[in-house]
Amino acid sequence: MTTQKYTRKIAATPMPAQLERAAIVLRYGADFAATGRAAGLAEKVGDAMRHIETLAAHGFLGLRGLACHAEPLPERAGVALHLQSPSSLPPDLLVISTRIAVGLHNADPAGYARLLDALDGDAAQARALWSGVDFETAVAGVELHGAGNGPAQPFDPFWLGGAAGEVWQGERLEIPGCAKAMPGSDLEDALLLASAFGAFWPLGQDAEHELGDEEYFTDGDDLILADASFEAASLRAILTCLGVSPVPEPLGLER
Repeated sequence: MTTQKYTRKIAATPMPAQLERAAIVLRYGADFAATGRAAGLAEKVGDAMRHIETLAAHGFLGLRGLACHAEPLPERAGVALHLQSPSSLPPDLLVISTRIAVGLHNADPAGYARLLDALDGDAAQARALWSGVDFETAVAGVELHGAGNGPAQPFDPFWLGGAAGEVWQGERLEIPGCAKAMPGSDLEDALLLASAFGAFWPLGQDAEHELGDEEYFTDGDDLILADASFEAASLRAILTCLGVSPVPEPLGLER
């Protein structure tokens, strides 16, 4: 299940059936807004989304290109990520983009604990030096807005496909007969970097393997993904983008 720290702050709002533009808005609490970090974090979100733009250029999620723009809100009160495409925006894109934007506002709290310990418990100095972001205290809420045509449809911001699904993990996932789907270097780099930013893994779930450390390679006629943790729907979307059709369930799944 998605942890409550996300479900109580990320608003699931209906989206138009034909989504033309969308925005993901992270609103900061007053204390974090006062630190003046909104511009820097907006830049990080924009940089991370460049990898999704690369995937979109290759037809990921059926897209025919994608334009992303992240900016700080007035008074440094948060960050807004804007999405637009020549084709309609698939709802799954909003899920992936939300994961990236939230992930960049969600540092491992263990890092702060280690810093605090190294400073012999000096909390004031630790807060001054800490470069991470604690989602629970920094972000007051996350809003998703969409504009387009057609009747409003229910939208779940946590899972591709609009409902909780399975995850595919394994030390060696085999896609039989799909060696020709091995991505080129530019596309592989974009996949790995997007994965490292949490694009293909559900918020609040524990992964068996480090996201972004997976490897793509071939073995004979098979495509192999080593040390892989993916939301099943995300990996299906990736394999579809790579030309695999129909997408089989990988061999070697950890049950």
